[in-house]
Amino acid sequence: MTTMTYTGTLIVRTCPACGIAHAIPEGLNTEMRRHGTHAFCPLGHQWIYTKTLEQELAEARNDAQYFKEARDAARQQRDQMERSRAAYKGELTKVRRTIHAGRCPWCRRSFKRLEAHMAAKHPDVDPEAEPT
Repeated sequence: MTTMTYTGTLIVRTCPACGIAHAIPEGLNTEMRRHGTHAFCPLGHQWIYTKTLEQELAEARNDAQYFKEARDAARQQRDQMERSRAAYKGELTKVRRTIHAGRCPWCRRSFKRLEAHMAAKHPDVDPEAEPT
């Protein structure tokens, strides 16, 4: 039996045709990825890296840029929603104070019995509707 001592690094690859796992030297793997050259599995199937290392790096950069832009857009949308929520909250507070002071939010007049005024003068107004 012959033995071999190898001090380099081997990269385990799987043949896309037959699925057999085999090891190739790291330097060969790097060169194949860089230039897109062919290799063979132990059973003789030819395979190739379809994308070079530069293409994979360019795609990774594009993906990173896409996700960065998506993150920034989501942040802008969140900030706009927060501003909108704060504006609605302010309007609601304003209407509540008006009603608490006994003023009709629709005709802006003061009444001691605001509920009776609303029933008599604004019967068709939805209580959930926004005053104009």
